[in-house]
Amino acid sequence: MKPISRYLSKAFVVFLVMHLTAGFTESGAARISANLENYLSAGTQARRFWIGCAPVSVRQEIAQVYEGRGYQPVWVDENGLSDTGRAVIEAAGKAGRHGLLPDDYYHGCLSEWQKRLASREPDRFAARNLAAMDIMISHAFFKYADHLAHGKVDPLAVYSSEVIEYPEKNETQKILGFLADMKTPGDVRQAIKALAPAGAGYKAAAARAAHLEKRMKSGAQVRMDDGEVLQKGDKSPGVLQLRQILAAEGDLKKTEKSSLSPVFDAELEKALMGFQKRHGLGADGVAGRKTMAALNWPLYDRLQTIRANLERRRWLPRKLRQRRIVINSAGFELNAWENQDRVLKMRVMAGTKTEMTPILSKDMARLVINPYWNVPSGILEKKVLPKIKNNPDYFAENHFELLSGWQSHDTRVSPEAINWSDVYIRNFPGRLRQKPGPWNALGQIKFIFPNRFSIYLHDTPEQHLFQRRVRAFSSGCIRVEKPVELALFILKTNPLWDRSRIEKIIESGETTAVRVHDRIAVHLVYRTFWVSPQGVVNYREDVYELDQALAKALDSQ
Repeated sequence: MKPISRYLSKAFVVFLVMHLTAGFTESGAARISANLENYLSAGTQARRFWIGCAPVSVRQEIAQVYEGRGYQPVWVDENGLSDTGRAVIEAAGKAGRHGLLPDDYYHGCLSEWQKRLASREPDRFAARNLAAMDIMISHAFFKYADHLAHGKVDPLAVYSSEVIEYPEKNETQKILGFLADMKTPGDVRQAIKALAPAGAGYKAAAARAAHLEKRMKSGAQVRMDDGEVLQKGDKSPGVLQLRQILAAEGDLKKTEKSSLSPVFDAELEKALMGFQKRHGLGADGVAGRKTMAALNWPLYDRLQTIRANLERRRWLPRKLRQRRIVINSAGFELNAWENQDRVLKMRVMAGTKTEMTPILSKDMARLVINPYWNVPSGILEKKVLPKIKNNPDYFAENHFELLSGWQSHDTRVSPEAINWSDVYIRNFPGRLRQKPGPWNALGQIKFIFPNRFSIYLHDTPEQHLFQRRVRAFSSGCIRVEKPVELALFILKTNPLWDRSRIEKIIESGETTAVRVHDRIAVHLVYRTFWVSPQGVVNYREDVYELDQALAKALDSQ
């Protein structure tokens, strides 16, 4: 996941070496190239040395780019800093738009260097220092590009391997190619655009981060009284504060008349319901305890949430499949996409806090209509086995059967022949499975995308739970609200399958496996913040408490 940045120094020391002020009078271009060669040609290992005001580790690959250019500088010439070099420093200064830290890319150091060049203190810089500046800008560009392409943080550095599995990405050669071909400021902008996620959702999230930073700089945040409950018809100073907050959040259109009214009217109620919906709260139009907490959520914490979500988006594959299924386990929602069009949306249930739905990307392989449910050992031990011991009729009442093992040819075993009081998970006599039918825990259809977590999508007989706001009920798998519609999306290009055939097989009760021929990606993501295609800003509760650790890692250097 991090092919280069793990080798790059993250230390940044806030001081400027005074040797920048040394002058020179000899041939500038030749001197710069000679100094670049002196810096970079010693051996094949990564070199770590002080340049200007920061320690820099230059990998062999970067040195080879310079060697291929005959050690000609990329960002400077005998007259000083080029427009292309200025473009890199400017881009580093805007890294906050991506939820990254400008000083990770030596922005403070390079900006001070740039000022000294502009003021000609002294009249000209020494070639050695211009060469050093060129190397530092290359390092800043490469590090920034690497973080945009792969993410700054290694997922496994903050999350357990039991929580996340993403395919390795390696854009290193592409970054080196941009560096080798760099000629104009436009090349810098094009490289950054090509390496950062290109989707409208990422761009909208980055714009929201910039908006929050601007709000934080503009002044203190308005806060409500936590103990107060407000609803339509109330009149109090708290109503004025509520109006200010909803106007700042964009939920209430601010007019001179409404902003001064202390009365909780229908317009304010509608605005509050919009705010509640955007935050995954019950949209009842009453500012109660949970709504007050959301209204008073510090802007800094909101920004940290956006930064964590931007980083998780950078971990995803850049080229998403034309047909894909994206399930957000924090938002409890599934969206199916064809190119840029969302063609299907439904509610889902995800794993509990202790049995999280993992973060992963895989391809859909097959679906099973009228599936059997082979009870996993964890569920068997914690939930099912105690019920078997307490109820002699449990097998018949819940349509379970006991098999002698895990092979296809294994035979059925009579549960009456087992002394269940002596059975534990370690000596369980075979395999427990539930027969197909409306009672089956997997419902009518199971959707399989092979992964090491043994996670899949499936129907559920507990349809009433989809009415809940927070739907973290499963043991890690995803329960889908509309299994037939999802099957139709997956099998859309297969002329042998339509709604009628699927429904007939369901009615027959016959277990039927269907292979998926199209390459349809399944992305299990964790988004506590996103911007909808309609531009609506959404936040959700951090059910798995994954945001804080990632935001902290993003703040480290």
